[in-house]
Amino acid sequence: MPSGRSRRGSPLTIARADHTHAPALHALIAANLEEGRLLPRALDELAVHADRFTIVKRGRKIVGCAELAPLSPHVAEVRSLAVDAKERGKGVGTMLVDDLRQRAHDEGFDKLSAFTHAPGYFSQMGFSIVPHLWVQ
Repeated sequence: MPSGRSRRGSPLTIARADHTHAPALHALIAANLEEGRLLPRALDELAVHADRFTIVKRGRKIVGCAELAPLSPHVAEVRSLAVDAKERGKGVGTMLVDDLRQRAHDEGFDKLSAFTHAPGYFSQMGFSIVPHLWVQ
């Protein structure tokens, strides 16, 4: 698995989440929700769909997460991309999107989308900005 090292601590590690991570996913998403970055997610929904999430950890703490959510047999979405405020700008989001991109390919999706308030972030990673009607 890819990893990186910060000058201030443990290396970053990336892994698939499971239902035991649901409370930490919920807390991270809620923190980003307060900043107006994400839509709310219920804890029970996160527990059911935790295996769709990729997480980035520093030591034992989850510092980033993102879900690969199927929209159709051909299209998946990067959903609930959240990074701890102290870890932003350190490549955590890029690690997550790169992992989801590979997983989408491996799982047979032709397209990967992101419905976002920050299109510039995704366009820097090679995403195209398209009208919603084009995503089918």
